[in-house]
Amino acid sequence: MAVANDGSWGRAWDYRTRAAAERGALSRCSGPNCKVLTSFSNGCGAVVYNRSINRYWGGSGATQQAAEASARANAGGGTTIVWQCTTRQRR
Repeated sequence: MAVANDGSWGRAWDYRTRAAAERGALSRCSGPNCKVLTSFSNGCGAVVYNRSINRYWGGSGATQQAAEASARANAGGGTTIVWQCTTRQRR
């Protein structure tokens, strides 16, 4: 998952390699200076925005809820702006 400073984002999932997924996320991120914030395999990823420090943070986990909790913990709180799980995530 990639995010730009203006909040634009891109996500990619179910790619064969991490590098390909990151390229896919960056190509779908329409804002300026997009950066990959998190990658995930057989699970989920999320990006959170913490308004008090004006920053975006990523996290990953086995479920959507775990990925969001990881991103919020990394950010010190905040609001989820995007999440995604792989099609065949481990259960």
